[in-house]
Amino acid sequence: MDRVTNSKDSEIADSRRTLARRVPTRWNSDFDCLDAHIFFKDIVQAMTGVRANKLTAYHLTDEQWELSDEILEVLKV
Repeated sequence: MDRVTNSKDSEIADSRRTLARRVPTRWNSDFDCLDAHIFFKDIVQAMTGVRANKLTAYHLTDEQWELSDEILEVLKV
């Protein structure tokens, strides 16, 4: 199920430039955060895969990315 419902929404969805932040007081921020990470998967992998960036602790395996897709589907409900 695609979250984009019309052409105006698709322009907004495609114009994302940053990752969404997780906000503990917003019930849907986990979904938004995970959705943004999946949207920017290639960039996130590139940034977290380089030791010089000191972000390797956040690098996800292929299995974790697959699990992220499954979790996103559950959170859509």
